[in-house]
Amino acid sequence: MTIEDQDIVYPGSPGLNDPAAFPARLEALIGGMSVRAFARKAGVSDTFLRQCLAGRTEPTRTKLLAIAEAGGTTVEWIATGRSDPSDQPAIGERPSIDRDLLESIIEIAEQVLDDAGTRLSAGRKARLITALYDMHASTSVESISRETIHRLVASTV
Repeated sequence: MTIEDQDIVYPGSPGLNDPAAFPARLEALIGGMSVRAFARKAGVSDTFLRQCLAGRTEPTRTKLLAIAEAGGTTVEWIATGRSDPSDQPAIGERPSIDRDLLESIIEIAEQVLDDAGTRLSAGRKARLITALYDMHASTSVESISRETIHRLVASTV
């Protein structure tokens, strides 16, 4: 396998972690409550909540905040599926980092930068590496392609 063919491979799982699965996360958040009761708790209309559950509409930022608070979760989880309050580190506790993944991301990103003949400042390179690491954490696909990395590099230059 050549460097050009390498992807960053990681395990992923569809379902509630899929960003498109907002209705399923909302349903899980409502749980055994009635839609009307949860809507009242969140301060939104039950008609609006039913439209969200059917996938016909998505909440505004204000309504998303209210839904997350009513459900006792984070805005990030209800919006993207990326985290859960139980996954959050305690105050003062550092989140764990997958060092092998981070090393792979850095190596491949540096190769892509070299291939493109591009040099980034330390701050821009850090944002690129962070974006790639975050993509790993939030994506349900098997890998991040070199083409995706090329696009990210182009957007940070």
